[in-house]
Amino acid sequence: MESARTLAASATLAAMCGAIYEYLALMGVADVTPARAVLVCAWFFGSMFVWEMLTMPRWSKKARRWTMGLSVILLALVSIGSDRLTIRWQMQHPSEIIAMRDELRHLDISVQQLTTGTGSQRVTSSQPEIKEVTQLPGYLKLKFSYPRLPVEQANAPALLDAYYVNYGSTYVHGASVRGKLFYVDFKGVHAPQHAEDVETSIKDVLAKMEFPGRSDVAPGDAVWSSYETPLVLTEAMIQAMNLGTARIYFAALVEWTGVNGVADHVTTCKWLQPSAWSNEPRGNLPKPDMSKLEPVWHEC
Repeated sequence: MESARTLAASATLAAMCGAIYEYLALMGVADVTPARAVLVCAWFFGSMFVWEMLTMPRWSKKARRWTMGLSVILLALVSIGSDRLTIRWQMQHPSEIIAMRDELRHLDISVQQLTTGTGSQRVTSSQPEIKEVTQLPGYLKLKFSYPRLPVEQANAPALLDAYYVNYGSTYVHGASVRGKLFYVDFKGVHAPQHAEDVETSIKDVLAKMEFPGRSDVAPGDAVWSSYETPLVLTEAMIQAMNLGTARIYFAALVEWTGVNGVADHVTTCKWLQPSAWSNEPRGNLPKPDMSKLEPVWHEC
């Protein structure tokens, strides 16, 4: 009976400590992360478990005190060691999303990576609409293609094809593209036209990716990749985009070697304007067909 009361009192004390921490966190006072708060709770309940175990055998009071004291210290050392090992592992295996969120210091936002992996790239010469070469050395320029419009649709994945076309008059060699789609939630705040923190963080993610392969691209041809999100966009995500408090970003880094072996590269960072913004009535003109409306992209 006494043991049950002790356990109930301990649970009540732990709940009170958790409520105090939550209050301090909401007020912006607490510096302890929620993960460490949970670790402290684990240490507390571990100590209570040892205490309950010590009440079962008929040990002397002195033996109980020593055993309890050493157990509390040992559990504290194990908790501290686990925290240090976890932090070290996290630093050695950084999450792309967490790294981005840590660097976004001027905006309270969350970043969700919509595509995974590096994807695959292909070279095409069957796109007559991109045969627009100029009398310049070979260079690559972005051109989008859309299997389905609009790009953002509720309860459906976002997908697009990104072509880096050689508009020059000479070959480019060793061309390779690494890119991703991101969903950025600005937490109810209207997003600025140009979010420099987002651009910087996304580019840092691209710099850590591996190139999927390298290809030679003739004048008028293109190296391209398809991007399709493994998760669907929800109604809430679409609504946030329409309100301007969330965005879909496309970012890519393409590298190649031009004439005389000169290395070159282009970094792309664009955010998608919601198609609903272009669906407003304009005088007596009919509303545009959303399935044929070309998406509008803005620079980061």
